Parts: sequence; structure tokens; C-alpha cells
Amino acid sequence: MEYYIFATNDCNLNCAYCSILLNMENGFFPKEPSYSLTELNEFINVTQTKYNDDIADIIFFGGEPTLNYRFIQDVIKSQKTLSNVPYKFHYMLHTNGLLLQEISDEILVH
Repeated sequence: MEYYIFATNDCNLNCAYCSILLNMENGFFPKEPSYSLTELNEFINVTQTKYNDDIADIIFFGGEPTLNYRFIQDVIKSQKTLSNVPYKFHYMLHTNGLLLQEISDEILVH
């Protein structure tokens, strides 16, 4: 199963065609997630169990997900602490790549 995890709608580019930043400024889209890590992990666990899937692919996206680097770290750390789950986590970034040099190898190696 693939889980597209919204990290932030904030972005470090100013693309002419982007409506996300305008909608965020107008209050239509949130800047950051409003759910807890516990809620996220419970949702993933219920879904993985229901469909008996042995891999949970976590894709961080947004605007630019690396602008909320702490959230990405927190998600990965929280999932490392889960015990007795019969599936593995795989992590991916949907990024423009401009901030990759600032991301810890701890994140990029997963």
C-alpha cells in the first residue's frame, strides 16, 4: 500500500502555475498536517492489516516536504518504535531536490 503523507504546503519555489501557495494564503489549504503521529500510525496499521500487505510505502509530499524536515523525522522515528507490526516501512520523498544537501543521511538512507 502507498501512503502519500502531506508534510507541508509551504514551498521554496514560486512557480507561476502553482495554485497551492495562493490557496494556502487564502486559508483553503493548511500549511502543515493537523493529525497526530498516533492517528497516522493507527490508520496505516488498520489498512495494512485489513489488506494483509507486507510493505507500507510512505511518500512524503507537499509543496516541498523537506521544508517540514522535523515532521518527516518524527514520522520515521515513531514508526521505528512500533513493535509487532507484520509489515515493513519504505520511505520516499517527492521533492524538488533543492534542500537535499541539508537532509540528514538518517532520512535519505531509509
